Amino acid sequence: MGYSKSIRAVKKVQPLLEQLVLADGKIEWSSENPHADAYALREGIKSAALRAIHNDKPNEPYYSFARLNSKFIFRTAPGKIIAEPRDFVPILALREAHSSMVAIVGAAITHNAYKMYFPDASIDCDLEAVYSWAKQNEYYLVVGAGLTLTRDNPGEIAWRPQDES
Repeated sequence: MGYSKSIRAVKKVQPLLEQLVLADGKIEWSSENPHADAYALREGIKSAALRAIHNDKPNEPYYSFARLNSKFIFRTAPGKIIAEPRDFVPILALREAHSSMVAIVGAAITHNAYKMYFPDASIDCDLEAVYSWAKQNEYYLVVGAGLTLTRDNPGEIAWRPQDES
């Protein structure tokens, strides 16, 4: 059975949805039928998503309700419904590391200089990917306080992946 598209699906769980919009952490509700009530919550969020945008503008409160699906994971336990925040920390760390690597390679492609120093480059970025690109484009990678790409062979201080040393 699919989710209802009716506005009644939202109205039925609106007090719980309003609680979730204001919440920053885990929330639990007691319930006699947690599976059906969790289904009703998900159904209300799905129905709100259909009404979230009106005339190319956010349609409150449906817009806020629709965003709850990406903010919480809904689980059931005996006699209760649990709304747990999704963990975005690993995703944000991965995005930051990836953007640092893309910025380094992008600048190197754009400027094609003999030697380029990136003082703010995150050492946590994907150095293997930067190294792979640098090797293909005849650059050496030096990691220290920042990151340097150079066409001069720096000798022993050139960074190499563990399996290539």
